[in-house]
Amino acid sequence: IKVTETQVIVVDFEGNRVLVYDKNGRLIQMLDDNFNQPTDIEVIDNKMYILNYSSGVIYFYEYDEIKE
Repeated sequence: IKVTETQVIVVDFEGNRVLVYDKNGRLIQMLDDNFNQPTDIEVIDNKMYILNYSSGVIYFYEYDEIKE
């Protein structure tokens, strides 16, 4: 789980996806791009890194907080 100023980002290990919620708990985005057991997430300097357990791969995304 990663908490930003306006969002909560959750890795769903069993669902093979990453879920982005606003601070009120409303789902605003779901990422399911080739993940296979994602385990950890970090956001650094507008870059999102997602660690994939089964393959040992770290996925990289440009990250701008989603505006409502």
